[in-house]
Amino acid sequence: MKKKNVCILSNGLAYGGTDTFVVNLVKGLDKDRFEVTIANYSINQATNVREQEVLDEGIKVIHTAELSTFKGKCRHLYLLYKLLKKNGIWCLSVKY
Repeated sequence: MKKKNVCILSNGLAYGGTDTFVVNLVKGLDKDRFEVTIANYSINQATNVREQEVLDEGIKVIHTAELSTFKGKCRHLYLLYKLLKKNGIWCLSVKY
């Protein structure tokens, strides 16, 4: 069976409510059925303290760009588009 590609948009992987939900979600997914990538626009280490937990589960984490400037937003959208097109990802969960 071919794996389904899933991308989860995230603003960090800290010890917060939705961040914890994402970490628990990817830990519980069947890795034989799903290829999961987390597109994270936060490059701040303080908001990504749980990133290693996700990496240990075999999940890819892609950092795009901070959204604080117009240039950063454009870069984020461009890198996200490239990621989705390259991997043929159509199933998308949005978390902002």
